[in-house]
Amino acid sequence: MSTIGIENLLSLILVKENIRSAFLFQPTSVTTGNTTLLKSESSILREIKRGFPELNHSNNYTNYQGTIISKKNYNGRQNITNEEMGKILGYPCYKGFDTIDRSKRYYTINVIATSVDGKKYCLLTNECRNKLKLYKFTRFAEKAKWAFMKEKYRRLLGEENDIQTIEVVVNDEIPTQFIINKLIQEKELTKEEKDKVTNILFSLGFSVWLELYFIEDFQYNNPVHKGILLSLLLREVNDPLAPFTPLRNYPEQDVKVDEIMRRFENDLLEVLKKTAIEPPSSFASSSFSSSFSTSLSSPTLSSPARLSPTLSFPSLLSPARLSPLLSPPTSHTGKIEF
Repeated sequence: MSTIGIENLLSLILVKENIRSAFLFQPTSVTTGNTTLLKSESSILREIKRGFPELNHSNNYTNYQGTIISKKNYNGRQNITNEEMGKILGYPCYKGFDTIDRSKRYYTINVIATSVDGKKYCLLTNECRNKLKLYKFTRFAEKAKWAFMKEKYRRLLGEENDIQTIEVVVNDEIPTQFIINKLIQEKELTKEEKDKVTNILFSLGFSVWLELYFIEDFQYNNPVHKGILLSLLLREVNDPLAPFTPLRNYPEQDVKVDEIMRRFENDLLEVLKKTAIEPPSSFASSSFSSSFSTSLSSPTLSSPARLSPTLSFPSLLSPARLSPLLSPPTSHTGKIEF
């Protein structure tokens, strides 16, 4: 069972115990058609079938997102919309998910399991317009805790992966459009909102150097700087690469996009520095300037895979990827631990 992975294994246990109605196994790469998985992924699915023979694997359905693993069979279904997929997977806030007003703040509610060795695993995460369904997440967490305490699953997971706590974490989310509106209204951004900007740059595929410039030297009171930022934020909202997500399915184009992004970043930093109306920090005037040109061409700083704000339904339900420069986001509305 080691090839399945602990997080997948936890989800499978929840499905088997009827705590979650289904689990979506997503392939990291797909060739032609919607059922041709990489060999490694096929071997994982075979291992899942061997360990959990009572669960069905559904690949042949509309709006394909990955293999639906459930006690029900969804093969042949022609009516699986994004909302229906959310219902199938047991997301409490599946209704109206596509109509969340992204110009206003909303919530991401997560159920996090922590093992005896301190590792954390996300059992469930869902974006919600309010906290009215919070009780469903707490009920889910309580049931999951009891399931993982069963001796057969403790043996299956192994002593080092024994689940010690399960908590519900509620995060107050900041939509990109919310930041755009504040900039247009010439309102000052909070530190939390500026951290969101850093995360957006990371998700767009820029390197740590541009993120550092925004942290250290970006001038929010500079109209040229603000105009550049607004254009980048609009690009995140209207991602032209969204139809090609994930880019790893197009390896040749992915390399070219990274090359273009590095050149774009270089030009962007030059414009930002030349249009600055305040002196740069000691960081920008010393180590940053001398190391930037070589670091940008270094493969160790190649951009991460871009995260599309559209397309894959499960990715919409997942927390935004966090820049390595930022600390993990804290909950602004509290935690409930079991």
